[in-house]
Amino acid sequence: MMMMFSIFMMLLLPVLEGFTAAFSHMIPFMPGAAPPVGLFGIGTFTKWFFIGLFIHGFRTWRRMIHIDREQNSLFEGPPLFIFNLLPGTFWMVRIIYEPVFLLALAIVLPNFYILQPSAAHYLTFAAVALAMKQYVAWFMQWQFLRGLMDMRNAGPIVAKFVDNTATEDDLATIHLASLPRDIPEEVRRDTAEHIARAMQPGSRHGL
Repeated sequence: MMMMFSIFMMLLLPVLEGFTAAFSHMIPFMPGAAPPVGLFGIGTFTKWFFIGLFIHGFRTWRRMIHIDREQNSLFEGPPLFIFNLLPGTFWMVRIIYEPVFLLALAIVLPNFYILQPSAAHYLTFAAVALAMKQYVAWFMQWQFLRGLMDMRNAGPIVAKFVDNTATEDDLATIHLASLPRDIPEEVRRDTAEHIARAMQPGSRHGL
């Protein structure tokens, strides 16, 4: 889904830029817009994007055929070596340093006539999108680990629930209500097993 959105955006942005430039010359009694100053524009970025997409697609295809080439397919790889000189964790580099680096390029390079305004605007948008993407990735990893810790902490309470010795305060910490005291033991154990499955991270079972 993310890749389809990126492809659609990279196809649409050059068209919008060309349409805006052409439309500005059609307004009567208004001077035409000055041509953009800079070596590289959004059109050049689009060409680089699809060249890189082809290379990345071939690289991904090889790893799909030979799955032993990588240990963890969800790992996007280490950051650039220049970020190793800066203090901070892996996620600090991904969420803060890399977006700030893109934002700095978007500000500095147009002043040296290397980037056209359209390309600089794209880098600014990419910096914000990169920070948001990496923050969501960090939060998903944190949520998974937090779920494992919750399962570990809820284990003794579920055991008390099976033995019918859990108090109301114990069950309140995992948002459970006590079962009637006179239900069959088999029903109580089946209920506890269902609760244990439902509390697993990523489980689709509902309480």
